[in-house]
Amino acid sequence: MLEERLDAGLHVLRTKAAKVVAMPLVWLHFHTNVESFRESQVQQVASGTQLIARLQRRMRTRELDALFQLISLLGEEDFIIFAISFVTWNVDHALGRKLLLLVCMGLLIANIYKDIFQLPRPASPPVWKPKGQESVNSSREYGLPSSHASTAIASSIFLFLSATCDPDTSSVSCVPRAMSDPHNHVWILLCIAYYVSVSFSRLYLGMHSPTDLRAGTIVGLLWVILYFPFSAMVDRYIVTSSWLGLQVFLLSAFLFFIIPQPRLTTPTVLLNALLVGVMGGAVLGSRAMIDHGFLPSANNSAGVFLSNDHVAHVGTWTSAAAVASIRAWALAWPRLAVFVRTIVGMVVVLLVRTLAKIITMPILRLVGLLPGGRKADGEASQTSASKVPALAPESDDIVCLFSRDTDILGNMIAKLIINEFLGLGILYFAPMFLVRSGLA
Repeated sequence: MLEERLDAGLHVLRTKAAKVVAMPLVWLHFHTNVESFRESQVQQVASGTQLIARLQRRMRTRELDALFQLISLLGEEDFIIFAISFVTWNVDHALGRKLLLLVCMGLLIANIYKDIFQLPRPASPPVWKPKGQESVNSSREYGLPSSHASTAIASSIFLFLSATCDPDTSSVSCVPRAMSDPHNHVWILLCIAYYVSVSFSRLYLGMHSPTDLRAGTIVGLLWVILYFPFSAMVDRYIVTSSWLGLQVFLLSAFLFFIIPQPRLTTPTVLLNALLVGVMGGAVLGSRAMIDHGFLPSANNSAGVFLSNDHVAHVGTWTSAAAVASIRAWALAWPRLAVFVRTIVGMVVVLLVRTLAKIITMPILRLVGLLPGGRKADGEASQTSASKVPALAPESDDIVCLFSRDTDILGNMIAKLIINEFLGLGILYFAPMFLVRSGLA
């Protein structure tokens, strides 16, 4: 059948692409192939598990348990999305979209590595894990590399470099100059503290072994070193390129199908669809802000959104006097305005995503991509996956997307579409609402 041939062709293409992506990390660990690397890391995870168990016996207290669970949340996707939204609405729209692309693509890379290497998390027991996380090691949620560590180090370095170096004109010498500047020492310490605390929290909570954190650090460093010098060029391309919508669609489809999808399905499969959707929505939302006149220029050099004079050009939902009054209040009470702007923006984003879900799910069921009664958020059931040992050997089975022996395709499409509107909400709908209401 044609569908089976398409699935087989995708499987071959996906397998070869996975090996190409895996090799840099393999070489940096002084191995020549994925198999030898994985075998050595399995042993290190086992020894790291014993190290974590000893660490927990010596350190664990009820207060530290609560503290490190809180710190760990600072590396979770939900907090990161909130932080990027805050930056976008209150600091700089261009910086927000650059940071969102950095973080989402970094998480996508880390997830791809997890599904390629399929290395287990520390076993519980002997390691203690917070309530509700004890069975993570027995699922298909693999551990290497730590996405918390990679995201923490990449975002910290990117924010520091964005504040101190120009990616267009700066050479490598900019970095030591920025680090030696006494005015930057406090920010350097804050970046180090964020990375170390988030990474150590994952170790303390038994969610990652030292080898997971080391690999995550390497992946994060490589990604930010590659991304930062080209970030301004990529951003200019986003805000000036023709047929951007078509390009986003084609690139999203390519990533959608080329990303590894082991069987049984891992949690990262749906998370990757989410990330691709958020990035696509963010790119289109950023471009729409400029095309529709809500940003004064492609470079956004005038500030977060618009100057007072520019507001009259795009129009508002209230009278000019009311908008002027709101903007005057925001200038008089800047800290309170930041709080109100953030709350209003989050409400708009949640409404947009909820509306997208309400519309998308029935349509996908109507066209047969989702069976009736499937969970409303597009989440595939992980019941069968939870029965598989964490260290299951890599399977040669083909995940059948077109011949539909599972409903993985429908769930992935649902995740992608719904979270594309999440990206649009953060980079377009919320900022647009803030501008028209006079809050920005």
